[in-house]
Amino acid sequence: MEQFRRLFDKLDQNNDGFISKGELHNEMKRHGILSADGKVQNVIDSYDQNQDGLLDYTEFLSYMMDREKKWKIHFEDLDRDHCGVIDQEDIVSLFQQLGVVITKTSARQIIQM
Repeated sequence: MEQFRRLFDKLDQNNDGFISKGELHNEMKRHGILSADGKVQNVIDSYDQNQDGLLDYTEFLSYMMDREKKWKIHFEDLDRDHCGVIDQEDIVSLFQQLGVVITKTSARQIIQM
């Protein structure tokens, strides 16, 4: 939970105890999320419980917990041999399911990226 608190504090650029649409938008843009406008509005609409147009820490935490669950599900889907690591074999298998043949060297490069 401490990592979520640190992220909240980083996003709360004016230190007012809330994350505004503008603050969230700026951070998404800074990280190269091109469709930030729609994503920000979706996050606010979905998690702003009191509908004040801002995310307080509890609302932000709810968003992050939902995201973490989704990431865990995706990780478990990719980790075919359930070893706790996504390795070359997992990447090759994923691409095969998509109808794309890649080498282990290419899979290793993907992991390194």
